[in-house]
Amino acid sequence: MAQTNFTPIQLYRSTTALAVPLAANLAAGELAINITDGKLYYNDGGTVKLLASNATSAPVLSFQTSLGGLTPSTATAGVVTLAGTLNTSSGGTGLTTFTAGDLPYYATGTALSKLGIGTNGQLLTSSGTAPQWTSGSSVTVGIATNLAGGVAGSVPYQSGASTTTFLGIGTANQVLTSSGTAPQWSSAITVTGLTDSGNLTFTGTGNRITGLMNGTVLDRLAFQTSTTNGSTGFYVLPNGSGTVAEIRVSGASDPTNASTGALSIVSGTDVRVQSFISGTGTYLPLTFYTGGSERYRTDINGLTGFGTASATSMLQTAGSSSVSALKTPNIAEVNTISATAATGTINYDVTTQSVLYYTTNASGNFTVNFRGSSGTTLNTVMQTGESISATFLVTNGATAYYNSAVQVDGSSVTPKWQGGTAPTSGNASSIDSYTYVIIKTGSATFTVLASVTKFA
Repeated sequence: MAQTNFTPIQLYRSTTALAVPLAANLAAGELAINITDGKLYYNDGGTVKLLASNATSAPVLSFQTSLGGLTPSTATAGVVTLAGTLNTSSGGTGLTTFTAGDLPYYATGTALSKLGIGTNGQLLTSSGTAPQWTSGSSVTVGIATNLAGGVAGSVPYQSGASTTTFLGIGTANQVLTSSGTAPQWSSAITVTGLTDSGNLTFTGTGNRITGLMNGTVLDRLAFQTSTTNGSTGFYVLPNGSGTVAEIRVSGASDPTNASTGALSIVSGTDVRVQSFISGTGTYLPLTFYTGGSERYRTDINGLTGFGTASATSMLQTAGSSSVSALKTPNIAEVNTISATAATGTINYDVTTQSVLYYTTNASGNFTVNFRGSSGTTLNTVMQTGESISATFLVTNGATAYYNSAVQVDGSSVTPKWQGGTAPTSGNASSIDSYTYVIIKTGSATFTVLASVTKFA
């Protein structure tokens, strides 16, 4: 019966199983019931919707999602309670329990497998079909073998986003360093601030210590003590029982055939400053400089000059307009004393003596022949403009003999005698001292100044 403000409910019914009314069958507000299915429908603005259902006759058997694979644990009406496990095909894992540190991975089927946590120090490797934990000592690390384009010993490196480049094998003893953009082989390594508490040992042969040695003074490689305000002493030491230590300098970057100098201590007997050669090098003179000028020079023949670079004798000094060439408090001259009687031709070697003394009574007049030595002429020893002084002491007995002739290198020279007169006899029972000043005035040309003095 109709009531005020209410519209009577209109019913539509069916006993056909699974029959669902159409929107055209139901007017707005009209209900339809399927007695066989136990379902009640209504029209909602042209859409037929299920309003109620008898759960015992039509329970919810599944829960459909866009992923699929979810099913209820029991037939449910109203709130759907889900049970089961979401498999990999629906985005799940297929796993229901985990232990701390487990690693899930896919093997086969619709569920993931899991790998328990490894022990301390193990590495994650592959068995070929599944991940596994492996002790580090059992792992072999290698370079991939599927790279193409390298040769034996070459090193692959990434040179672009998808480009592999090979660095060819280096030469013996080179090390792999970086150019800043790519690896490179280097024969030397630049080290900044090297500190070493032990010995620095080089192996092999031909090693070099290189650095800037010809720049400004402050920029050059140097040896310096690490002690602040301390002095620097640089030692070159022999090893074991050795007694020879030497610092060598070479006139060429390849010292095999070069002029060579050395400061040496040899066999514990002497300290040497040497100028010598290696191989077929050229001998050089030994010089000393002070104040920017040469002060001393010994040439390769041993001729030594102080103040002159062109000595012609074993020792030669050169003065200046304000400095004398030589100053000495005393000079010891070499004397040859011989128990010989003066007679015949007497060879006087100026390179071995300044005074020749015959202590046996002369047995005849004699000729004095001046020469350098038995194998060297006086003309070779002396330069033009030089002079040599020589003294010959002759002992006379009761019969006095004298110097009757003078020669130089076997050629006769007429002396200029003191007083203008040549002697014609000696002094009996005395020693006659003959003094000669020999002046070379030209090649094989000599002037001889002579004098004789009696000492009784």
